Amino acid sequence: MNKIKFALLISIFAVCSQSVLAQDRAVFYVGGSLGHSVAKEEACSGATMPCDRRDTNWGVQAGLDFNRYIGVEGGYRSLGRVQQQDDLAGNNSQVKVTLSELVLVGSLPVDRLVIYGKFGGYHAKSVLTTTTGSNASATNNQWTAGVGFGYDVFKHLRIRAEYQRYNSVGRSTVGLRSDVETYSLGAVVRF
Repeated sequence: MNKIKFALLISIFAVCSQSVLAQDRAVFYVGGSLGHSVAKEEACSGATMPCDRRDTNWGVQAGLDFNRYIGVEGGYRSLGRVQQQDDLAGNNSQVKVTLSELVLVGSLPVDRLVIYGKFGGYHAKSVLTTTTGSNASATNNQWTAGVGFGYDVFKHLRIRAEYQRYNSVGRSTVGLRSDVETYSLGAVVRF
């Protein structure tokens, strides 16, 4: 069912983009971000060793603002180690997550400041590497949402700060199923 929802979301974005691309005010942008990711407490609920659920995340994005108020953005993000267990005696385990996303972006511009919200879907790959058992990997599709603000430093350069939540990352096959929140700073170049 999740694949059907994800395909429906992509179809809606495609229809919206075709109808709005006829406007001459569309702006294409590319950018990147760096931040901090935090998995919810349930990420460590079954841990048998000391567990850490925080790490650095990074991402790259490309988007199209159809006008000043609505756009679409696609991106790739590494959430880092969403779960890491280590007993400091040579036994360790970690789950790393990377994902691609497609989101609809709604913006409220106020002079050079832009407040925005995002909503869409993601496709994630979670990889478990461990010294105490067998390695595993899993993929899943779910929804994501976020809010942020941007500031136009120059006509073609915008800096951004944002919060984004990825719902139900992982699967039981990698020993993780948790929401992950990201806090990031980034910049986009607008064409």
